[in-house]
Amino acid sequence: MYRTDPRQFTPEQLDSLRRPRNAEACEMIVSVDGTVYAYQQAGKLLAVAYIGKGLKSAFHFVFRTAEQRDARIKEFFAGRQAHQDLMASRRADSTQAHSIKAGEIVVNSWGWEQTNIDFYVVTKTSKNFVWLQPIKAHAEETGFMSGKTTPVLPPSPCGEVTMHRVSIWTGGASINFKHGGGSVWDGKAEAYSCYA
Repeated sequence: MYRTDPRQFTPEQLDSLRRPRNAEACEMIVSVDGTVYAYQQAGKLLAVAYIGKGLKSAFHFVFRTAEQRDARIKEFFAGRQAHQDLMASRRADSTQAHSIKAGEIVVNSWGWEQTNIDFYVVTKTSKNFVWLQPIKAHAEETGFMSGKTTPVLPPSPCGEVTMHRVSIWTGGASINFKHGGGSVWDGKAEAYSCYA
């Protein structure tokens, strides 16, 4: 009897659960974090692919030619390699410290049926976190239920200091909020909208 968690399966157990039944000329191809079974059944060319130790197939197709099947298998493994490279890059980015400094202004845009804009001043920083205090903003209507807003400068605190994680990505730093994401304010007026 097998354990219920696929991560605990041995390679032999995974193979016995994944290998197509009644397959003819079945070849198992393993690369990166994927497994493909290329096989024939009733005169048809097929391939079924799995990611990691998963039991649900990533694809299971019938092909007209062996060349089409080989191309799809190659494409699958290239995609898996690209995914692995992206994850490695993100892990490397996440170990970097952000460059946000105390005193900088952060803007958070959030909302569903309307766009809300909140401004904060950075009061303290660490390698992966910032401490933010809400500050007052000046809003100016520019149209029907919409406008532009900017922070009151110098910053005028109007709330409690809260701690927020900073995520580093290729495009820069993103500050995590309960609603939406934030970034260092670029000095331009931010557009907002309100729901009547």
